[in-house]
Amino acid sequence: MIIRMMSKEFLQSITTLRFLTLVLICCLLLPASISVLSNNYLNEMEDYQGRRSSAERAQNDPEAYSLTVNRPFPQLSALFNGVSLKAVNSIELRTAGRWNRPISAATPSITADLFPAVDLTFIAGVVLSLMALMISFDAVSGEKVKGTLKLLLSNSVSRASIVLGKWLGLTLVILFPLSVGLIISLLLFFGITGVGLSGGNWIALGLQFGAIFLFVGLFTAIGITISSFTSTPTRSIFVCLIVWGLLAFIVPQASLAAADVAAPVPVVQQVERTLRSYFTEYARDIHEFSKEQYTRGRAEGWEFERVRAAYRDRLFNGWMDNLRRSNNLEREFWLGVENNERLGRVVSMVSPVACLSQALITLADTGMESQREFLKRAYDYGERFYGELWLRRGERSSEEIIESFPRFEFRETALPDRLLAAAAPMAVLPVLGVVLLFGAVARFNNYDVR
Repeated sequence: MIIRMMSKEFLQSITTLRFLTLVLICCLLLPASISVLSNNYLNEMEDYQGRRSSAERAQNDPEAYSLTVNRPFPQLSALFNGVSLKAVNSIELRTAGRWNRPISAATPSITADLFPAVDLTFIAGVVLSLMALMISFDAVSGEKVKGTLKLLLSNSVSRASIVLGKWLGLTLVILFPLSVGLIISLLLFFGITGVGLSGGNWIALGLQFGAIFLFVGLFTAIGITISSFTSTPTRSIFVCLIVWGLLAFIVPQASLAAADVAAPVPVVQQVERTLRSYFTEYARDIHEFSKEQYTRGRAEGWEFERVRAAYRDRLFNGWMDNLRRSNNLEREFWLGVENNERLGRVVSMVSPVACLSQALITLADTGMESQREFLKRAYDYGERFYGELWLRRGERSSEEIIESFPRFEFRETALPDRLLAAAAPMAVLPVLGVVLLFGAVARFNNYDVR
């Protein structure tokens, strides 16, 4: 009986205007969006190669007082942007007590901020969730108004079979054009970018599509549940729109606001003032030490080399201490950002839209976790690089030290780590779907069909 109900619901739905709208969205909007994003991805990769070449030339200069390191773009960033387009993908590491200068990714065009790119995360989380509700909002209340629900229940059909059959049929109505649209989009993506995904990213992509399918089924269940609690389609669609607005926009934004109150992020201006004070203290100490050594050297008749050696030792030790203090302060700042974000993510998981966004972006490695890991490795690399130049300045030439020092390399997060980070939000989707289906069945068992 479930199969019969599923077939009936599917065949009825594919003849409606709503289904045609869904087909247009999946087969036109998705490919068009991916086409634009793929071209942006090529621009970003070209910019990355240029910045990397410039950084290589600058690093070979032994007199350089800054070092730029770059982060390659994740392979899946064209499909699931995350923070990749506005993240710090290059950073200029300073040699003394100043805020390490982050450099954002290249801006594809001057209208990028005015007309932000619509990626798969947005289409799945916002557009498809709304379409799922539009497809299913009158699954029960609509048949009641038409009078067909009473006829259906006059046969020996269990109410649970009706709910499950409707859910399966309506979910397939959405997944069919969605699958076609995703296939077309992937073909465009690979054809335009020429990207060859690694094995881990293929697995991640499959899990992302699986999460999207679970999400569609979840919102179909939400529509059927709301329809089971209302007596007319007009009330159903009104409640569905309110629920969609809450889950897609209000709850995620409220979660971020709550996180800002409970775990406030350190003020950037205060961090900058502290960094400037570190540098001022360091410069003052070196100045006082130089005066002291000059006066003492003249009084005791020191040779110039002795004065210069003492000055260099003090300069290096003070510089390294100042560099560590500065980098530690920046790490504390990013730790505060991480705590704020983690709290916001946990609170926002009451919204399936937020859960889906977290899962997709984490699996694509375009979230803040990868951003923080890049910054951490960049700071550590800068300390080792400049420390090597100072510590071994008397043993070998600067050119030899630079030539032997390994270049900075940053790779994507390993798939097991991405899976672990995405496990919680992905697990919420099927759990919420099952709970809603049980709620729909329980409510439908007491539904007044008259």
